[in-house]
Amino acid sequence: MVLNSARRTNYSTVVSHFVPRENSKKIASLHVTKFSRGLILLAILLLFSQQPINGQDNQSEAAPRQLTLYAAAEAVPALRYRLTGNFSDRIVGNAAVYYGKVTAEQMLLFNNSELAAAIDELQTMPLDQIRESKWAKQLGESTSSWFQQLQFASRCSHCEWQVPYREGVFWEILLPELQQTRSFARFLAVRARYQIAVGNFDGAIETIRVGLILAQHLYESPTIISSLVGAAIQGTMHEQLLTLIQQPDGPSLYWALQSLPTPIVGLRNGMMSERSALENSFPAIREIETTHAYTDAYWQSIVEKTIAFQMNQGFDESPSAMPTFTAAAWLFSSFPGAKAQLMAEGWSEAKVGSFSTWQIALIVDVRNYTKQFDDMIKWSFLPYHQAVIQWEKQQTQLRATKPGLFENMMLPAIEAIVRAQARAQRNVELLKTLESIRLNLGRDDHMLPTRLGDLTMPVENDPITGKSFEYERTSPQSGRLQAPSVPGYRFDYEITVGK
Repeated sequence: MVLNSARRTNYSTVVSHFVPRENSKKIASLHVTKFSRGLILLAILLLFSQQPINGQDNQSEAAPRQLTLYAAAEAVPALRYRLTGNFSDRIVGNAAVYYGKVTAEQMLLFNNSELAAAIDELQTMPLDQIRESKWAKQLGESTSSWFQQLQFASRCSHCEWQVPYREGVFWEILLPELQQTRSFARFLAVRARYQIAVGNFDGAIETIRVGLILAQHLYESPTIISSLVGAAIQGTMHEQLLTLIQQPDGPSLYWALQSLPTPIVGLRNGMMSERSALENSFPAIREIETTHAYTDAYWQSIVEKTIAFQMNQGFDESPSAMPTFTAAAWLFSSFPGAKAQLMAEGWSEAKVGSFSTWQIALIVDVRNYTKQFDDMIKWSFLPYHQAVIQWEKQQTQLRATKPGLFENMMLPAIEAIVRAQARAQRNVELLKTLESIRLNLGRDDHMLPTRLGDLTMPVENDPITGKSFEYERTSPQSGRLQAPSVPGYRFDYEITVGK
């Protein structure tokens, strides 16, 4: 996928929607008009590696994050608070229409330079300070159109982004809605934080609900990048939930959290569309093993365009001499092995000879890529702690073989993408565990449990390890909750019971 705008844009400006500002500055010298999918995937994965819910880096010497929990009673009725859609409020319609109206009707607000400069700081501003912020007040108290339209979108029966993934080159599709939805999430985070600060917990829960549904709607898009942006938005909302459940009078959200979908990040639409991306981009590949309708030059152009894309030139530009030379080198090294493989499978000399040399080499490369892609994504349907073992084995095998033409298009990112999904699910299980502890505090004279197994309300295992979170009660009013680190994500909390 490619993010693009109507004007020449500094790459760091686009990346700033997805990664912390200090990281975008490292690549500020790169100026392009088209942004390859690989670069955007890298940008979003950087977001996950730098901005986990606990806000800690992966350094072993970093201090644990301090949490203060207060006793809470179970909500009555149990589903009084909702973080998902409510069937009784559902309207028949396409949420994408309402999302489009937000920026169309509120251009002055979203393009306000003063607000843009303050928005990142406002998302983490201490509660006693955010109450006095004029921008936080405007976003938190206003009932203006921007939030009403997002509410309407959250009530819609479906969200069809109308991504033209079967028209033209899949990796060149423009996704302007991703930048817009990221802006929506920032506004929602500030609104929720302000509402928490002034004690409007019902309002904050509704705001967070709208943000979580925005993320779910992004999972309906047939692109992996949309799913990752959705996961980033969920992380933004989860951080505000973590603030909310630390408030002395904050309501219990145990059942609201339990009602969230599992896994919280939806990757299946994106994975399946990525699987067919090659055929959708070059429809002739669907019949590559049987057709004689295309010239040698056509098959050569597919190789050249693929190499040009991997060199970040873009498909819509004329390939330079470099890709042409590289394509010729690829054919020289690939054709003999491809011909031998097909003949070993029973193809006759005459059948092989009836196809062009470029087509023969591509037939085997497409076969190998499809097999490798399926072998990667099939493990993503298993729990992460089981899948990662199989990926390590597969990567060992791949390193022992010559990489194919299409291999670098997606295969290296799959494990990292699914790890981002597991990290997001870990954040949800953290919130559930903390809420279960809060319920216990109200039953056990404000004392922490000796072990997680003593909690009255059940909690799930860590989705990354498949084992229980590591928990130690250091005193009746203090304890520590930990889990093994994964790249870019340290999970370490020190819990204190509030008075």
